[in-house]
Amino acid sequence: MMKLLFLLLIVRIIILISKKVVKKVVIRLIYIAM
Repeated sequence: MMKLLFLLLIVRIIILISKKVVKKVVIRLIYIAM
């Protein structure tokens, strides 16, 4: 049970980090395109 919660927490953190990275990349691409 504890392992499952820990895995869910890790997955959530990874998703949050990847979303931030994707946002930065998209903003940078739009900035370059303009």
